[in-house]
Amino acid sequence: MLRNSSNDRRRWIFLGILVAALCPASSVSAQGGPYMPGEIQIRLREGALIDSVNARHGTQTQDSLPPLYLLTLPEVGYEQQWIDRFMLDPDVDAAEFAWTDETPEGARQMVVIVVGGTIDDYLDQGLLGRLHIDEMQQHYTGAGALVAVLDTGVMASHEALAGCIATGGWDFVSNDDDPADEALGVDEDGDGLTDEGAGHGTMVAGILHVLAPDAQILPVRVLDDEGRGRVFDVAKGMRYAVDHGAQVINLSLGLAQHTFVIQDQIFYINENEAAIVSAAGNLATDHPPYYPASDPRALSIAALDSCDIKADFSNWHPTVDLSAPGIGILAPYRDGGYAIGAGTSFSVPFVSAQCAWALQAMPNVTLLNLYRTAREGVVDIYDIPENLPYLGQLGSGRIDGLATLAAIQSTSCGIETDVAALPGVLRAWPNPSRDGETVFLQPAEPAAAAGSRILILDLSGRCVGTALRAGDDPVLRWSWQSDGSALPGGVFFARPDGGAGRPVRLVHIR
Repeated sequence: MLRNSSNDRRRWIFLGILVAALCPASSVSAQGGPYMPGEIQIRLREGALIDSVNARHGTQTQDSLPPLYLLTLPEVGYEQQWIDRFMLDPDVDAAEFAWTDETPEGARQMVVIVVGGTIDDYLDQGLLGRLHIDEMQQHYTGAGALVAVLDTGVMASHEALAGCIATGGWDFVSNDDDPADEALGVDEDGDGLTDEGAGHGTMVAGILHVLAPDAQILPVRVLDDEGRGRVFDVAKGMRYAVDHGAQVINLSLGLAQHTFVIQDQIFYINENEAAIVSAAGNLATDHPPYYPASDPRALSIAALDSCDIKADFSNWHPTVDLSAPGIGILAPYRDGGYAIGAGTSFSVPFVSAQCAWALQAMPNVTLLNLYRTAREGVVDIYDIPENLPYLGQLGSGRIDGLATLAAIQSTSCGIETDVAALPGVLRAWPNPSRDGETVFLQPAEPAAAAGSRILILDLSGRCVGTALRAGDDPVLRWSWQSDGSALPGGVFFARPDGGAGRPVRLVHIR
């Protein structure tokens, strides 16, 4: 139970924005996405000059990230015609609407319950045990990793975030060096709700911190207190983050349209070997896929409930890479208290923390192997009947600390454990098992049982048992020899006796 102090209060805060067509601050394109009226964004061809382009069209540069430019048009209401006109200009490589971005919770009104609670409640949540975070933190805590949180800002002075906020953050909304998570008390988008996005970034940062307590967080404010912002600001924030050393870019935001402005930054970030982790979206649909999460160079994260069942609001799609809890996570809030929220936004920092663990363990890991480690550091969720309709569309599984430890060891030792093709997967039962009890290991394919003796190794590579095969029976029998304790519900490796063949991974048993 959360402990409320005498002056704590419960209130319902709607983290969301009404459908963009109802918002006077923006318009909606023929493709259905919100954009800023009277503006477009373009990419110039190499060698072209923006002043020459503006002179020809009577436009003005509002913002720039060369070769990308945000332009103000001479008139409002004919944006598509202006885009068509610019596409005929030989100096222009691409043109599109000046899209706006938002938190996934902004696309569908989600609820955050602002509660009392204490820092002890925050640090000792039940889901941390369920995901074996304590076991992970005995080995890795994200030390040395810098994670950029591009969001509504962060309340750096919150007690729960002491010591983890890096210097050098930036506010691209107010254009200053104070990326604080603030609330102006004004209904800026005219949707009848005030400051419905405020606190979002602080919550995201808080979830990341409780999972990877020694990682540093670089706050970059790209969304206002309504939870909305210009795509151009997001692009600038992405470039800023990687230029200031961020190794992981946490994007608990997105839009339903592809945009070359963000795509260009994804290319740049990938060239710098930094990871991008983004929300799959909260529209309870598989179409259109949320962007930039659906970009193949980013990790797309779906949301699960406390039973590992797809959250009713979560999007699904073949481009989703893995899933994480997205309901009922206690996190610090912008008013100095704590809140519980729901949304894929709150699933993203789980995987950003997972990347921080891996970066601490493997400082020189390639981006390809970092992504592979994240996808493999999961437990199966498709054995749950409610998830079967989404088979292959919630990613490789649900993030887990022990499974991530195994994936880190696999990657660092060069063991091939591609989730898409694991001929050596073994499933173990029963679990837990007692000293002397027979444990059965079922290989996914008979080839995995080649040989009569299989050595069972723990995460450190220490042999903890031997599996024996009787005749042609593909089921391996392993008598658990221990100090009398139960076989932990973890991840082990199996290697043919004598060192022949490569190690294979035992699937984590829940």
